[in-house]
Amino acid sequence: MRRSVLKVFLFALVILSLLQLSPNVHSGSFMDKFIDPKDGKFDTSDWLLQHRGFLPVPIIVTEPAVGYGGGAALLFFHQSMDEKIAQQQIDTGETINGKKKKLLPPSISGLFGVITENETWSVGGFHFGSWKEDRIRYTGAWQRHR
Repeated sequence: MRRSVLKVFLFALVILSLLQLSPNVHSGSFMDKFIDPKDGKFDTSDWLLQHRGFLPVPIIVTEPAVGYGGGAALLFFHQSMDEKIAQQQIDTGETINGKKKKLLPPSISGLFGVITENETWSVGGFHFGSWKEDRIRYTGAWQRHR
């Protein structure tokens, strides 16, 4: 019984992460966003660079010591790379004192939860941020498990 519930849970997580709605739903098919225009192959890099907001990530556990399991992480991208470039007013060829101007990373926060067959579980959260033109970087995490 527990194994079948876990399989349904994992399947639902995968489907929900694939069907996440975007503000640009009206511009073609959802899956068109994951096709590289150059070679027509599956590619998520462009979508991830332009994404702002929540991104669900399924987690699959196959560790023999604790059994099969699964969970999910929910990431929050505070800005997309396009927004970060516009905020910093970066031109791709711009230099300062002969050095190329550095693109600052966007802040990312997240929560996660995982459970396995032998009822081992873990929950937690994290945040990465940079301030003062990347002079200060913060990476912090919290976790609780059994």
